[in-house]
Amino acid sequence: AHGRFTVEMPARWHVAVEHEGELVRISERFRLALTTDEPPEITYVWPGRDRQATAIEEVALEFAVTDDFAIRSLDLHFSVNGGDWQLMSLDPATGDTLLELESLQADAGRALTAGDVISLYAQAEDHAASTRSSLYFIDVRPFDRRYRESSQGGGGGQSGGDPLDVAQRQKEILSATWNLVNKAAETSAQELTREAGVVAMLQRKLAEQVQVLIERSRARSLDQDATVARFVEALDLALLEMPDAARLLDQGSLEEALAPQGKALAHLRAAEATIRDMDVAMGESRGRGTLGDSLSELMDLELDTERNRYETPQSLNPDSDGEQP
Repeated sequence: AHGRFTVEMPARWHVAVEHEGELVRISERFRLALTTDEPPEITYVWPGRDRQATAIEEVALEFAVTDDFAIRSLDLHFSVNGGDWQLMSLDPATGDTLLELESLQADAGRALTAGDVISLYAQAEDHAASTRSSLYFIDVRPFDRRYRESSQGGGGGQSGGDPLDVAQRQKEILSATWNLVNKAAETSAQELTREAGVVAMLQRKLAEQVQVLIERSRARSLDQDATVARFVEALDLALLEMPDAARLLDQGSLEEALAPQGKALAHLRAAEATIRDMDVAMGESRGRGTLGDSLSELMDLELDTERNRYETPQSLNPDSDGEQP
């Protein structure tokens, strides 16, 4: 004999038969205890962190997922430059895949180029719950980055660090927003609103820094150079996205804020790639020149919170007569 019943609360059960018009228990009583169905747990096994890759690489990814009962599905979600999320189903048993960057497309259907950013996360589902991993990034780098860095030798340039720290700050703001999305279900509305407001404040502060960086570049007439002009144009495009991101954060629309944040990050990475190309070209030819020195000084000044409050865009104009407003 066999049967099935749904357990909705802790209980006891036994087997009984009908004998002379009465139900007679013929087995021991057994306890039924309900256990909580815990959500799956996801580990980013390989590479386990953000990484860089060229536009034609096949990037190996591996996630490990565990659950107290069974995994129903495991999916990889990825987005290029803050665009629509694309889905790739993974085998929960292995959790690995190859992301072919050469087959991906950025905005307007173009192939990936240096400065593009791929955001990705994994999502696992069991019987009644789902879990999303943290947000990770693949930055598309130039093909000849390693050669160029080695060819600079001990000459100038900024091979020791990122010339555009604002791109890293935008990535941190995007990751902070993603973390709020992930913990929204277990956070009170008041606390979530407070934390979203903090992230919105950071986003506005970063927008102010980018705005001043643009103004100072133009005040020094650095954008007369074609490469710096592309750099400033990329900053302009990033700046267009930041107010929308901050506004959506203030409204509590956390998932909607991810798209403009991702686009802003992509534009800042594109600006970073442009300025690195200029630095490398100068380093290979004659060391850092006046233009490179000016731009480096300008970015150092803007990102130095102790110094940048003493300089205004007007004071940087090389054609000014030295009078302060």
